[in-house]
Amino acid sequence: MSTRLENARSFLGISGYEQADSTSSSETNKDQNDLPRIISVNEVFKENASNEPVFDRTAVIAMRDDQVYYAAVLTRADKVDKQAIYSSLELVPPKKIYPAHEPELTRAPGLYIKTPQLSTYSPDSENVIASQTLNEAKIYEILRKNPHPALGTCLGCLVSDDGLVTGLELVRYEKTLFQRAHDPAFYEGDTRVKTMKTVKEAVCHLHKLGLAHNDLSPLNIMFGRGSSDEPVVLDFDTCHPEGTKLAKGGIVGDWEGTSIKKFDVSSFECDFQALFYLEEWLSRQQKALMR
Repeated sequence: MSTRLENARSFLGISGYEQADSTSSSETNKDQNDLPRIISVNEVFKENASNEPVFDRTAVIAMRDDQVYYAAVLTRADKVDKQAIYSSLELVPPKKIYPAHEPELTRAPGLYIKTPQLSTYSPDSENVIASQTLNEAKIYEILRKNPHPALGTCLGCLVSDDGLVTGLELVRYEKTLFQRAHDPAFYEGDTRVKTMKTVKEAVCHLHKLGLAHNDLSPLNIMFGRGSSDEPVVLDFDTCHPEGTKLAKGGIVGDWEGTSIKKFDVSSFECDFQALFYLEEWLSRQQKALMR
């Protein structure tokens, strides 16, 4: 049987298959956008009896919603009609291209893109939102140089073509302390005690760097995949050197009956108060669930 040879040529006209003509109607554009996105168009050759490469087909790969599609058309790549491609696309079975994960293979961390909190925007607020995002990015840079396993990790800034930081790429975690605290399994063994011990160590690490978190709550302490019992403190847009006047954060409590305290400047006392409230709140949760 002849051996197939994949031509290394990739064709630059792919975009012509992906987008409707500029004269098309908005309805046509909408239909076009619903189609899989073509990511690869390559000619495939076979050897003939004289061991010479002979054109066999044009292979097309497309994607939509993380699903992969394949089509083979019998015309040369530069003459392929886009409708012929779309009518020939077939879904590729995932197991044919993605191997099953095996226990000895290290999983990559999931990613979360944290974007500026646009809901707080006001035309009169000057650059408050931008300042908060920049502050958090700088705090993460400090933590990159002074890491702690129970403090969140930022992989870097997303930067637009015009040099603006549009988001932070963070490691994704699965469940908040608020969610775990409503699950009776969280109180089996010494998980609750270990959780608070780890959180306190993380906060102590921040304080040694001269920083206060100023917004510790059950919603920004999270856990990893599955049944992971390792907590991680997140959300550093309120984190500042001690004594800094706060534009955001500084409100402690108000978690299912916990009283509220307000701090106007960044302070270790704000974090100590939050840790005290967390201990009380978790104790009440445990008693309520263990009745």
